[in-house]
Amino acid sequence: MVPYTPEAWKTVFDVLEDREFLERPEFSTKRGLFESQALLYRRTAELTPSRTTAEWTKAFNDARIPCMPVRDIGDILDDPHLRSSGFFQRREHETEGAWYDMKNPVFYSAYEYKEGFEPPQLGQQTETILCELEASLD
Repeated sequence: MVPYTPEAWKTVFDVLEDREFLERPEFSTKRGLFESQALLYRRTAELTPSRTTAEWTKAFNDARIPCMPVRDIGDILDDPHLRSSGFFQRREHETEGAWYDMKNPVFYSAYEYKEGFEPPQLGQQTETILCELEASLD
């Protein structure tokens, strides 16, 4: 979930049924809310195990707080949206074996995106990178 504004944090803690948490002094100003985000997210993490992901997603969507499930690395390949969109492509590296390629999730009309190239092997691009780095320091 992503509360973008101080008002959104109030809504989040209303949904979490812990509005009094926001009465702490460090949350009394916009600056305090911003600087204390780690505390806000920590409290959120303490409260969210009380319901399922589906229940929280519905509750936050109903409250107009942007949210979506976060997948574990172990089940990401089975995510229904990513599977239906073909986001992951199982590929075979010439020397390293099987791997998963991911489609670029963002496209810009002014940029030509190259699909389907193999990742380099360790050290394969070292010289190129060092030359570019040296040129950037001149």
